[in-house]
Order: sequence, then structure tokens, then C-alpha cells
Amino acid sequence: MNSTLKSALFWLSQGVGVLPCLPGSKVAAVRWTPYKDRLASVPEVVSWFSKPRNLAVVCGPVSRNLVVLDFDSETLAEEWRRENLADTLTVKTARGMHFCYFVSGLPRLASPQGVDVKASGYCLTAPSTHPSGIQYTVIHPGPVLEIEASDLLHHFPASSETPPSDASNAPSSPPHTEHLPWSSLIGEIRRTLPVVSLLARYTQPIPTSPDGRWWIMRCPMPDHEDHHPSFWADNRRGICSCFHPACKSKQPGGKPMDVINLYARLHGCSNREAIFALAEEIGL
Repeated sequence: MNSTLKSALFWLSQGVGVLPCLPGSKVAAVRWTPYKDRLASVPEVVSWFSKPRNLAVVCGPVSRNLVVLDFDSETLAEEWRRENLADTLTVKTARGMHFCYFVSGLPRLASPQGVDVKASGYCLTAPSTHPSGIQYTVIHPGPVLEIEASDLLHHFPASSETPPSDASNAPSSPPHTEHLPWSSLIGEIRRTLPVVSLLARYTQPIPTSPDGRWWIMRCPMPDHEDHHPSFWADNRRGICSCFHPACKSKQPGGKPMDVINLYARLHGCSNREAIFALAEEIGL
């Protein structure tokens, strides 16, 4: 049994949801929306992690109210370890540490500077490899500490922010994107990740023009069993679409998709979730 599968089965035995992510990436390798409300089965987990995959844990109610405190610097994390509730499963990340807790009666908590309080969405854990190439490692094997919400409220006050209705289970916004205006963040994602590069993870694009602008391929959508190339991409404009009417009708407004719409459609998530996931993946 490989180490990733062993770790995934451990988390599942603790009542925590797990997800496969693409190798070296934070991007889910399956439509993760169904797993907001249910745990994956053991056969699903074995199937996912019998091949090279990163491992993510699902935070929030489906996972016994799992909360991960994501410290983005080792200095801040070490201060927490010395002075607070640090006798819990702890993972060293690319830049800092994750402290994992089961929290009863959890309110929505504010994330102070340098810490991301992950009480929804999902996050990578050991032995995954961060997009930077650094491997996540367990530095305190746990168990996961069970605490009351009041134990965290002393350090992380309840947030007064009301999340948008379509993002109640969205991953928390990466701390390093806070300085970017929303429109700039979207523009940077579009510039950094060509639509054909994302499509190549799920299907085999075939160039149809010598300048690399036009491509065709089998449709990558999980609900479209495509036996002939019926999906096209314009890499210059960063858009793509399916020719098949039934599949095309499921695209936003029935119009061509950009890289964000495409990611959301492939993973069954909102555009907001797609933006956060892609921003983290490309290091924004």
C-alpha cells in the first residue's frame, strides 16, 4: 500500500472526507461537489489513490467539523506551538504548518494576518507535493484534538462577514491574493493558464492551425461520452466550447467558456471556487 493511500484511509477512519488532487497540484482530480455532503467510500478511495495523486482533506461539517489552521510562516506557527493548542495532528507545509482540530459548535471565524482558518472547502495534506515541489510532512502524528469553539474564539474572533450564497462551502481565499483586485486576479489567471493547458489534463488536444491558435479534441466533460472530437478551443482568445447541443447547453448561457468557466464546469463547482483553486495552483 502506497503512503498516500495509507494516509487517505487513516483520515477516512477518523470520519474525515478525502479527495484526490492532480499530482503536484491543489486542483481536485474528481468533481468534488458531491463530497461536500458525504464521505467517499473505501473502494472510491482505493481507486483514487492507487495511482499518483495528491491528497486533500475536506473541512467542515461532513468531516466532524474539521478545522485546519493554515499558518503561512514557520515563525508564526512555532509561536502557536509554544503557547496554544498545539498537541494535535500537525503537518509541515511549503511555507508554514497546518494544525488540525475537530471543533464543536463552530461559528464562522475571522482569519488574522498570516493565518487562514479553513472551516470549509479542502486543503492538501501529507504526503502531497505542493506546486512549488515541497512535500507536506507530518511533524506531530496527533491524534486530532477535539475542542470547543470557545477555545478558538479567544484567538480567532467570529467573523462579521456574510459569505455569498453560492460560496458557503468554497475554499477560503488564499491570503496572498488579498492584495489583488478581483478583476486583476481573474485576468492574471487567464494570462497564466492557457485554456488548452487546462484541457490537456483531461483530454488530448489536437492542433488544427499552424500558429497554435485552434484546437479540437474529445469533449472532457464527465457527463459527455464523446467518441469523436467535438470540442474546440481558441487558445488566442482563451475560450472553448463543445459542438454537441446537449453539452453546449450546460455551459454558462450556452456560450464559450474561459479557463475559469471550464474549471468550474469540469469540477462541478462555482466560478468563485474555481478562481480560488486556480489562484492557489499558479501561486497568486
